[in-house]
Amino acid sequence: MTMFASQAYGSPPQQKKVVYCPTSRTVIAPLTGTVTVDILGAAASGSGQAGSGANSGTVARVTKLVTKGQSIVVTTGAGGASVTSVATGNAGGTTTVTGPNGLSASVPGAKPGIAAGTPAANTAPTGVD
Repeated sequence: MTMFASQAYGSPPQQKKVVYCPTSRTVIAPLTGTVTVDILGAAASGSGQAGSGANSGTVARVTKLVTKGQSIVVTTGAGGASVTSVATGNAGGTTTVTGPNGLSASVPGAKPGIAAGTPAANTAPTGVD
């Protein structure tokens, strides 16, 4: 997620802070301003038989105002577990980001590969821009 500090007339240049969250964690806003959260849904696994590969995770973005010290909770979805000799792979887990000012984004994990055909379309994210 990228956080930008508010800039008032006569203040120093805008500050920027980038926070990468490869695992679930709580992020404390390091400054007051706008937070832009880019969320990547977890990928799924492909079929264990001749068939399709899985979908990749959906990408979504949400922007909200935060105040220094407020908590933003990031819960990362797990990737779909690999399979062998099974017709259908495993879906990726849902990634969520919650916090102040109505921040409540959810990006479902990707749909798994199947033995005959192509995987279903990924479910649309909610609470995003």
